[in-house]
Amino acid sequence: MKWKWLFWLLVVVNVGLYGYFELSKPLNSGTASGHESMQPEKMRLLTPQQLEALPKSAPVSTQMEQPATEQPAPQALEQLSCYEWGSFPARRLARARGVIDRFGLDAKVQVIANQDAIRYWVYIPPLASFQEAQTRNDALRSLGIADTFIVQDAQWKNAISFGVFKDESLATRLAEDMRSRRVIDVVKAVRNKEGRQFVLLIRNISNNAAEEIRKLKPDFPYSELKQVACQ
Repeated sequence: MKWKWLFWLLVVVNVGLYGYFELSKPLNSGTASGHESMQPEKMRLLTPQQLEALPKSAPVSTQMEQPATEQPAPQALEQLSCYEWGSFPARRLARARGVIDRFGLDAKVQVIANQDAIRYWVYIPPLASFQEAQTRNDALRSLGIADTFIVQDAQWKNAISFGVFKDESLATRLAEDMRSRRVIDVVKAVRNKEGRQFVLLIRNISNNAAEEIRKLKPDFPYSELKQVACQ
């Protein structure tokens, strides 16, 4: 019995020692990622040239984002002005007002005294055809006379106009200048003596619209469009 007890005592002691030494060993379950052991035998120093040859990562930009390009300010609206257009006898007033309506403009009709309506027109009387008038007008331009137009008004169709003047002396001077250039058929005549005369006071008109009305001079040969102070 004594030997049996001693035998089991030795077994227990051996089992205990075995467990102690097994638990004291380092775990062999693998190295955690990022904690691999260094291997000095695989390390080597790089020369400056080798360091320079290594690929470089893109630098992190420290600049602040540039603001979006500022859009140019819209152009200022075209300035509107006031003009006086005339004068017209009663029989031509409706036609002039039709032009105003066509451009969508605001105009007020004003009656003017007969004496104030008188204008002096310098022109060449109507020619037989538009082609003849065009040929004659080209000849005038070759003489340096550029400020002319061929009249398309029914009463004076194919006449050549040199200008309409309120000041008679200006009309006289122009007619004499034309004759000095051998334009012997030039005429200076008084216009707008047909009773009451009317002018159109046009408000809020752009320069572009005013220019379009000026282009209608052939249809309104002895009227004028001039800028006036807005009232």
